Amino acid sequence: MGNAGKYRWRFKRQIPLSSGTGFRDSGEFYWGMLQDMKSSEASDLGTILFETNVVIRIRNYVTLNAQDRLIDTETEDSYEVTGLQKNFKENETVVLAKRQEWGATV
Repeated sequence: MGNAGKYRWRFKRQIPLSSGTGFRDSGEFYWGMLQDMKSSEASDLGTILFETNVVIRIRNYVTLNAQDRLIDTETEDSYEVTGLQKNFKENETVVLAKRQEWGATV
């Protein structure tokens, strides 16, 4: 595959527990490419919620579901899957996801 070098990020898949109270590792790892799309923030009681919507392009066609999580194995950043589509031209799964992070206000 000529484009293998563009998939430099490694992601670990986590799936929601049936109880709805957390996640567990699925044992699956994927190579992908992370693209930031849009960031926003909202303030609540002295803290700020930063939310970034991203596109993650996973090499090949993988089985993912909305509400799964992808964890960047290098940074441990967590991305919640919100949508999926297949890109047959590039042989990849296009994942729409969001990352949320709380920060303190000054």
